[in-house]
Amino acid sequence: MQKDERLDNSSPQPGVSEQQQVITRQLFKAATTLSHIDELFLWLARTIIQRFDVQVTEFWTMRGNASGQAAIELRAIACQDTSLPPHVVGNYQVSAMAEHILREQRHLTLVAMASIFPAHQANLLSRYGLNYCCGYFLSTQPTGFDLSSESTSSVSTASSLLFLRHALPQDRLASIGLILEQTIPIAKYRGLLVPAQLQAFSSPPQRQPQPDLLELTPRRSHNAELMRSSNPLASSVDIVDKQARRLYAAIDGRKNVDELSSTTGLNVKEMYAAVQILLVQQRIELYEPGGQRVTNLSL
Repeated sequence: MQKDERLDNSSPQPGVSEQQQVITRQLFKAATTLSHIDELFLWLARTIIQRFDVQVTEFWTMRGNASGQAAIELRAIACQDTSLPPHVVGNYQVSAMAEHILREQRHLTLVAMASIFPAHQANLLSRYGLNYCCGYFLSTQPTGFDLSSESTSSVSTASSLLFLRHALPQDRLASIGLILEQTIPIAKYRGLLVPAQLQAFSSPPQRQPQPDLLELTPRRSHNAELMRSSNPLASSVDIVDKQARRLYAAIDGRKNVDELSSTTGLNVKEMYAAVQILLVQQRIELYEPGGQRVTNLSL
């Protein structure tokens, strides 16, 4: 694989658009109705081509085997043009690029097809009006994760390839990236990473269904309030994590997580991490819309 300089090691960072926030919330809610990560990939692929004028969206993962080797696998694809032949965007050259993103663990900045594909592949894509490509690395694992450890029972890394007719503005590409980055964490939270074939033969789950995090209302715990009243100097300042500190300061006992996301400017992924920190530190408790305290939330 050539043209490594096209890979960007940083996450897209421009401002979060209103459309991005809406789709992220829809993604979180869609995850409550689906049973597997592939269904979530497909839902998101279709949403991206509908909302962002992207012609093709693909999701790829690495699947390991008993010998410890990993092979690239296409998990979901959505095309604006349903007559597009599968071999145009699902061949060896395309899979090699998706695998390269996974192994390098970097995003692929928007580039012309001729910059990353051999001439015959670039010409084939151009023939169908696909002139630009970009890619995103998705993961819940830190950089340096060993792809050979991927198994048939879990998905912790993925790459997404987007094919476009025209170059999109950077802020729109950044919004897409922010949405995509939250896909696997949301799927993990919703328990969608178990393969469908294992779900089909497993016994019904014994645990209670997980409530929708966005609809839960965090309240400061009595222990935290007692500590604060006994020591006027104790406040949210001693919360080391900046995002958790921002969330804790905004909690008023009335706003739910969705509303606090808008108040604090934190996206769903950041809110999830902040809530987890505050729960571990026993600073907050979560309550359902009816006022019942949540005691069985699995984070």
